[in-house]
Amino acid sequence: MKADYCFGVTLAIRKPTSPTLIGASIIATFMVLVFRAAGTWGKLRGDESLLISDAVRHGFVAIPDLFGGYLHVAQRTVVTLVSVLPVSAFPFGLMVAALCFWTFNLFLMALATSRASERSYIWIALPLLACLPVLGIEIMGDVVHIQVAMFVGIAAVIVLDQLPKNHRLLHLFGVYVLVFGLSSPSIVLISLALFYRHERPRLGQRESEHRHQLVLRYAVVGLLLQLWATAAQDERGLYISFDNFLTGIRFMVFSVLPQPYRDMYFDTSATAPGVMNTVFQFVIFALIVAIIYRLKDQSDHNHERLFMELLGFGVVATVFYTTISDSYHTGYLAALHIFGGVAAVHFFIHSTSKLKLVGAVGLVVFAVGSVQSFQPNQIDDVFFGGGGWLYSELAPWDEALERSRVACAVDPSRDVFIATNLVDSYWGVVLSCKDLR
Repeated sequence: MKADYCFGVTLAIRKPTSPTLIGASIIATFMVLVFRAAGTWGKLRGDESLLISDAVRHGFVAIPDLFGGYLHVAQRTVVTLVSVLPVSAFPFGLMVAALCFWTFNLFLMALATSRASERSYIWIALPLLACLPVLGIEIMGDVVHIQVAMFVGIAAVIVLDQLPKNHRLLHLFGVYVLVFGLSSPSIVLISLALFYRHERPRLGQRESEHRHQLVLRYAVVGLLLQLWATAAQDERGLYISFDNFLTGIRFMVFSVLPQPYRDMYFDTSATAPGVMNTVFQFVIFALIVAIIYRLKDQSDHNHERLFMELLGFGVVATVFYTTISDSYHTGYLAALHIFGGVAAVHFFIHSTSKLKLVGAVGLVVFAVGSVQSFQPNQIDDVFFGGGGWLYSELAPWDEALERSRVACAVDPSRDVFIATNLVDSYWGVVLSCKDLR
């Protein structure tokens, strides 16, 4: 057990976090995610339909294939395992896998946070963080986006300097980082975070340098393989799109507004928003940067500096995601929202008066935005229990299968295209008729 001290006087004895509290927190978090996915268990989402086609036709041979211009080893492995299930169970299997990934990585984040702050409050807040607006069905229900979940868990462990001390667990975490490197271009950020933490460990923790070096080796291997695979083809270019980041900031700010104003201000399909709106976005971005810069050295307290670095890393990750993409969706805000929520909780409960005020304001923004997730956003799938534009466009999988079986009855030797989107004919699964039996 550890104690709080003030001028050499013991104030309180801190007991280890109860395993019951941790277990209850994990179960509650998973149930929140399940509830948010209600109504979509029988539908395939977006890129999943393309990966499942490759998995059914080629099996594990398709795992090293590039998709979207880079490797998706973790995603393709999950999809390939799910492809051994009956065809009718594909959506259910993929959804369960995606929710398990999110639950596990939110657990990693909570574990790192509780150890860094030496407090157990994060286990109570974890199910609430699963309510954040960015975790709509497009992000937490799509296997292709488990890279976002992995990024959140890995980044929290590294930035908060909570690498395992056990040698075997450290190597397992290194392998997890390597798999992430083979599944997402944001291994670049993880490698930079490891290098930063190696050069600037938290106060009094120089002995952790060798752990950073070991995990960094795994990260560099994944980084080099990902860069090699990406450079070997020209399917995806680099898109410089700072406006996507500003759109994300605008969404975060206006998520506190009631409908219909939230949709009105967030509508990315609207025509040119005008000079004042652009100026407003830049002002918001400048304020965030100014707050982080002003508070980063506000205190020498190790905890506050760690959590300020975590918040700053969320901003860097958001800039990275939105810069390399040619379009915007709320998944690019996941790191900023989750790390911002963790930092806000920590500052409000555990910090000095100035940071406590910052934490209070942050909690109000996140709380109001999360409560409004109960009402479907017509612009993006930020919702509980089904709703939003993506949900309305997805085709029920069972109905699509029945239509394909009718076509196969006419010609059993053919391949069929099972449309998974009612609006865009690009999305669908290609299966042979024998796979539908």
